[in-house]
Amino acid sequence: MLIDYCHDTERNILSVKMRGEIGGDDLVAYAEKAVADESINAETDDFIDLSDVAAITATPDGLRRFAEILEDGGRVQNPGRMAILVTSPVAFGMARMFQSYRGDSPIVIQVFRTVDEAREWIGLPRT
Repeated sequence: MLIDYCHDTERNILSVKMRGEIGGDDLVAYAEKAVADESINAETDDFIDLSDVAAITATPDGLRRFAEILEDGGRVQNPGRMAILVTSPVAFGMARMFQSYRGDSPIVIQVFRTVDEAREWIGLPRT
């Protein structure tokens, strides 16, 4: 899988790192795994790092399915924060599309272009 995650239980922040080429199947597989992980609760904040993504082949339908799985599993239904770090125009577009799919969610989603801004906003120490 091109998507790894680590749950910082002390801060209750899920750090997700995506690498390489990300397709819709990768996003769906990650979402299903994260929703099934009982150590991650619905109130967990998220730090999504797309800085090492080389290409995104997920279609809008694949991205919508990804958002639906997270919503159905309770991952984006409770108030919280999600910081998405992007370094390319394509990743920025994907992050903004995901943000628009989650428009009615109580979770606050922000897209950042620098790691320090994203980490500070979500409550992680600067690098």
